[in-house]
Amino acid sequence: MYVALTGDLIDSNKLNKENRANLFPILQHELDHISQKYDLHFPFEFIRGDGFQCLFTDIDLALNIALQLKTIFKKTSYPNESNDDQFSHIDARISIGVGSIDFLHHTLALSDGQALQLSGRNLEKMKQLDQKLIIHTPNKHINRELKTELKLLETIIDRWTKNAAETVYYLLQGFTEAKTAKKLNISQSAVNQRKKAANWDATQMMLNHFNHLANKLKTE
Repeated sequence: MYVALTGDLIDSNKLNKENRANLFPILQHELDHISQKYDLHFPFEFIRGDGFQCLFTDIDLALNIALQLKTIFKKTSYPNESNDDQFSHIDARISIGVGSIDFLHHTLALSDGQALQLSGRNLEKMKQLDQKLIIHTPNKHINRELKTELKLLETIIDRWTKNAAETVYYLLQGFTEAKTAKKLNISQSAVNQRKKAANWDATQMMLNHFNHLANKLKTE
């Protein structure tokens, strides 16, 4: 069983040439880091200019990687041209498809299978819906459950500030409060406050629950 993750940046057309030139190397570096850290079957690559895609086999990683991407976008900002004192943050739709792969080529664009089809088709549907994160599996009961849970999780993600996103970014990688504080050059108590502001406990509960669902999928 494979996991295909496809996404695209929201309102990328609002980025001017300078912003794109500054932001995309940062995003590519972050995507490369995730690809190497988890040894993805097909590492992240940008597609169609503002889209990105990867393929891997560990279902347990699906939600964690999606949330890491969300933190990367939330903590990456660019000047808002309408107000010199304000900054805008990138956001993205992320569609995850879980299923079989019938044909693997040296590029994902030429590969095919259930996981890739689900991921790509649902991303197109998300553009017409008020939805930024979806996970579709071969199990319709799990899909129905995830649809509700991920919508609730989106409300938490939408409230993340840049500081909260920076903190969650490291927590998702298994960093302790102390190590996160050292990375961010802040106190451990500040990390704890950011965790609370980010609703980290609820996010962690959802990650644990998703792992339970992933284990069910593996046994089917």
